[in-house]
Amino acid sequence: MSVIVASRMDKVSMRVAEILKECYDFGEVDENLYRSHGVELRIIEERHVYADGLGEDWDADLLIVASSHRSEAGVKALLTHPVGNWGPKAELGGSPRTLSATSAKALYTSINFLKEEADRL
Repeated sequence: MSVIVASRMDKVSMRVAEILKECYDFGEVDENLYRSHGVELRIIEERHVYADGLGEDWDADLLIVASSHRSEAGVKALLTHPVGNWGPKAELGGSPRTLSATSAKALYTSINFLKEEADRL
């Protein structure tokens, strides 16, 4: 099952969760758990970038984290990428020089979806 995670500590993350609930019929299962068509939406209290072991206790084939991003150049963008740190620093959580395993198919599908939606604007 795919699990989408939103953090109460991230305004953008929570806005994404609200849009998903409104547009994709996510029904409340528990206080911080919603489901729609085999996908779970989980709301966590802590800031997601510092939530080590996120999803380890869940039955998740794919973990998707709704998160805000900031560009050094100030460019606004919608992104899809695996989480992790390429370099020797882990200033925003995680471990240095560690990348998470991900699905190339999910990345490809999500970036194409974002492009199609952007083209419609």
